[in-house]
Amino acid sequence: MAGQSDTRPSTAVLAIPTGLAVFTAATVLLTIHVLGVAVIAAAIVFFGAFALTFLLDRFVLREPRDDPRPNP
Repeated sequence: MAGQSDTRPSTAVLAIPTGLAVFTAATVLLTIHVLGVAVIAAAIVFFGAFALTFLLDRFVLREPRDDPRPNP
């Protein structure tokens, strides 16, 4: 039909929201990944420090139990 305008959306109308949605999804996934790695690393550091503290307390810092010397 002559004189009718094209009612299809332009490329920018589709491309810009699609690009923003893909960027947002990638940012969310990367953030979740980074936070997951950070939580795992924090757990390793925490339990490592706990284990070292336990070992120091158990084997190094305790006085001998069967000390024959009298207490002053």
